[in-house]
Amino acid sequence: MKKVMSFKKIFIFCIVIIALYKIIMLLDTLPPMFLYGDITYHIAESILYVINQLAIGVAGAIIFYYLNSFYNTKLNMALYYDLRKNILFILYHHMDILKNVDYFKELGDKTQFLWPDFIVLLSIIDKSLEVDDGYVYDKDAESQSDYEIKYKYEQAVGEYLLQVNQSNLIHSIEQFNKPIDDLCACISSYGINNLSSFYQLKGGKDIIDTVTSDFYCDDLIGYIDCLKYDDSEEKENLIIFRKYIGLYYLQFLNETIDFYNTINEFIETVEKNKIIKYTNLIY
Repeated sequence: MKKVMSFKKIFIFCIVIIALYKIIMLLDTLPPMFLYGDITYHIAESILYVINQLAIGVAGAIIFYYLNSFYNTKLNMALYYDLRKNILFILYHHMDILKNVDYFKELGDKTQFLWPDFIVLLSIIDKSLEVDDGYVYDKDAESQSDYEIKYKYEQAVGEYLLQVNQSNLIHSIEQFNKPIDDLCACISSYGINNLSSFYQLKGGKDIIDTVTSDFYCDDLIGYIDCLKYDDSEEKENLIIFRKYIGLYYLQFLNETIDFYNTINEFIETVEKNKIIKYTNLIY
């Protein structure tokens, strides 16, 4: 990955060398500026010629690398369509939860969501204002989870998860098991080699790791289990668990949306043959 990251810088450096060589070649038309200047110039020109040829070769190799990567991605688009489809299934389940939150009433009370509903979801989130000054969901929980509620849609979801029936909350979160498993199976079946272009996307690997493991499996489900198996029946404990569930759920929601937006932009870039943008998207 680090080698690929340096390709663009190396390419720019090569272009600079090639341009400088062309400029220096123009000096050959000028008279010598000092004694033996012509000899010095031709020695320097010979050295620069070798460097220039090397720069041309390296720049050409880098161009070939990106064109080959783009071509291979075009051949494997079915893999990326499948990945996007699995992410959409997770988002549809998010909408199945969010439709019960008054803030997301535009989603409607549906049993099945489609692509246009996702556009509505994004619109609601994008138009969301910041929370009122002084609002704090839970200072300690936000500090521990490294996530702070900043927008009103997050506030609405967090407060909804504090009030919803416990059995319904547990059931709703555990319903993510199947689409998450399907996504993991999709990634595993294709392997890193076949999805190499996506792993080379800026943040691509982190997004996959986050959605498929950290927030969902480790943190969110961990607190759901605490809620399920806590025998103390102390209301204070249950509220604390729910607050953590709310924060980790919001992280999970936002990471899922980021995952979808990232892969959708990637797919559209390849479909429209935007090679320059493609090289900017990957490392």
